[in-house]
Amino acid sequence: MTERWRRKTNPQYVLEVDPDWVRVTVPGRGSYMWRRSTLEADYEPVPDSEQTVYLAGRYVTRETLAGYAEELRVMGYTVTSRWLDGHELPAGYMDDGTNVSHERLCAREDVEDIQRAGIVISFTEKPHSDKGGGGRHVEFGIALASGQRSIVVGHRENVFHALPQVEFYPTWDEARAVLAVLEGMEGEGPGSA
Repeated sequence: MTERWRRKTNPQYVLEVDPDWVRVTVPGRGSYMWRRSTLEADYEPVPDSEQTVYLAGRYVTRETLAGYAEELRVMGYTVTSRWLDGHELPAGYMDDGTNVSHERLCAREDVEDIQRAGIVISFTEKPHSDKGGGGRHVEFGIALASGQRSIVVGHRENVFHALPQVEFYPTWDEARAVLAVLEGMEGEGPGSA
């Protein structure tokens, strides 16, 4: 059985580790194999909590993000974002602030889902595009304040997206390449990189 490890000084690079060999995948550069004993000083196991992901984005992007969630599940991640399944809307629901009890329920579920995740990925829009109600910004803020791994995909919409602890990728393909350490690896077994 393999484990997932990460570099202590640059945790975005995650490894696939078995009892004797380590496969390092560097996005855009390929896979490399080393004996486990040579890397143990620089790498550490990824905690189970960091293999859980919350996806934050505009509600209208739900179907696209649900597809990304499925890609993450195939890679071995657990996705905690219940909102991607669609919150059940009461009959006659209007997004006008008059359905406070329903909105509270949705917000509570989202906060719980964020708290269960080790990674929060926020899908953003072009700055000043005036799209959406801003819930994704609150979700990102919760993750940032909680010290969770925070990833922005798309655009840096505000100053908090430029903080050094925030990973930024212009596209989902680039973010997925960093997260996809268990899938698409070349070679067949130890030493075949």
